[in-house]
Amino acid sequence: MHDLPEEALLFLLGSRYCETDRLSETAWNLFGNAPTGWDRVQAICDYVHRLTHFLTRGLQHVSTEMSLHVLAYNLKRVINLLGMSTTMKAMRLLRA
Repeated sequence: MHDLPEEALLFLLGSRYCETDRLSETAWNLFGNAPTGWDRVQAICDYVHRLTHFLTRGLQHVSTEMSLHVLAYNLKRVINLLGMSTTMKAMRLLRA
């Protein structure tokens, strides 16, 4: 992580808008087998664009699904702000 620009570190922190402890398992189940790099990012973006409404019952389920949408949205923001190469470097460092 010491190779990342200082302004990128903020995007590696959890967020009060996204329950990362509950969402991580869901995200890996959905996208863990997707090819790494841009293909995985594209799979996440495609997933978000396909979902236009919630099909869940109860606030807990909506909260988890909404967190996944927030995660995908924020990932797109990070890519736009930092560029693909810096974002991918951060993802590789976090997974190591």
